[in-house]
Amino acid sequence: MAMHKGVSDIAAGGFIGGVALLFLPETIALEGVSAVLPKLLVFGMLLGSAYLIALGVVRKVRSGEAEEEGEPTAMSRIFIIGAGSIAYVLAAPVLGFYVSSFTFLFIMATILLKHDGSKAKAAVLNVIFAVLMCLVVWGGFDVLLSVPTPPGILF
Repeated sequence: MAMHKGVSDIAAGGFIGGVALLFLPETIALEGVSAVLPKLLVFGMLLGSAYLIALGVVRKVRSGEAEEEGEPTAMSRIFIIGAGSIAYVLAAPVLGFYVSSFTFLFIMATILLKHDGSKAKAAVLNVIFAVLMCLVVWGGFDVLLSVPTPPGILF
């Protein structure tokens, strides 16, 4: 079974929209000059999300039942990513953005990536990946854009 291009566009649009909606409450609370760039970023993400979803729907309708060639769909991987994403969104307001982001990235990388070598080496690589991604988000949003990330119990 191959994933239809329209379906992948809709999924990507949904993911981007979800991330934008996660930051929307924080950007609405900002005022003054420091609010301009973060609000533009979130608005751009929402606009891009709407575009991808609309493009996916149009592609799906135009193609009818004909499936395009593509990478085989692994339903278990889609389920894991979906369930993990829902848990991540629910955990972020409680645990804090960075703790839930690190946990989500580490677990997803551990489950979904295949590493050569020992499990210990794979765990270390997954921790490095999760930490680097959290640092990039922190640098981009907190430092450069002055957008506070959703707080939680831990930080």
